[in-house]
Amino acid sequence: MQLSNISRLLVVLLSGCALLATASPPGPGRPEPALRASRMQPMEPSKCADVTPTAGNVTLQDHAEQWAPSENKLRAVAPPQDVPNTDRPRAGSETAGEGGPAVLGNDGEDYTAAAAYHWGTPVVELGDEFSYGDIPDPKMWDRYDSVGNGGNGLRRPDQITVQDGHLQIAGLSDGTSGGMMSSTVEPRYGRWETRMRVDKKGQGGAYHPVIALILYGVPYNGGAGDLDFVETDAGSGEAYIFIHYPPRKQDYLSAKLDLAQWHNYGVEIAPDHITWFVDGEAVMTDTNPGAVTGSCWTMNIQLDANQADGEAPSDQQVDYFRYYPLPADGAPIVVAQSPETGSYT
Repeated sequence: MQLSNISRLLVVLLSGCALLATASPPGPGRPEPALRASRMQPMEPSKCADVTPTAGNVTLQDHAEQWAPSENKLRAVAPPQDVPNTDRPRAGSETAGEGGPAVLGNDGEDYTAAAAYHWGTPVVELGDEFSYGDIPDPKMWDRYDSVGNGGNGLRRPDQITVQDGHLQIAGLSDGTSGGMMSSTVEPRYGRWETRMRVDKKGQGGAYHPVIALILYGVPYNGGAGDLDFVETDAGSGEAYIFIHYPPRKQDYLSAKLDLAQWHNYGVEIAPDHITWFVDGEAVMTDTNPGAVTGSCWTMNIQLDANQADGEAPSDQQVDYFRYYPLPADGAPIVVAQSPETGSYT
């Protein structure tokens, strides 16, 4: 090998080491850089492919090229007629408030985006019903064992259990809680829905629960590209979606909720839009091309301490996490409120 070629190789290797060494510390709702770095292994093309569904028979196929949306604009979708909704205000109605967050009721398990918009059958291999016992399936989930977010508290595997058909992450007053990342590769596009409640028990600082789709195979970079489709502070009465994209931009919106009750949070990601659903209602639709990264995902669930000590003990419970493929011929954009846009550090 010629000397010039050896020099080039050394530059590449040193640059890669510098990238890992200077990774930004985790921000709110983000996994620690060391764990994210473990997801940097090279991927075969099939590992980052869309999932075309057939019930009980998952095939991997990158069908993004089949998508050819004629216009990047809102295309009205008729409100679903077969799901009762007379006992709740609809997002975007006069009860939602001018320019404020949508106000939604506690709708129960039947009020899901999957039912309201006929998403079909979820892909079993890419979700989890938590219908087993004791601990999350170790073949699907990696539980964190590290310091907490921003150096606050500790993340410990023992704080995460499965009981009574749901996942539970217990946050203690000393900042000890938990978090975990899925080992599955989620497709670029599709529909995801989860059901969660957060019980803040007593006085003290608020824990910060997050359920997010995070970039697969990409080194941690301050959350750039991640999509947090439910992020909140326990007891705050308000849940958010945050869509992070370069350069340090984020689109977001919130919905006012009683977080101690069960609520269903869904997100539809397509090449021309992202729509956020809460309890079967389309709360936000984002048609910003920069927000749709076209990247593959993995799932992240965690309960973060916002301070080193003095947190109010809290339980984050998750009933299920489900993935539904998009129709092969595309998905119309559901009309909903546009997001707010800002930056983050």
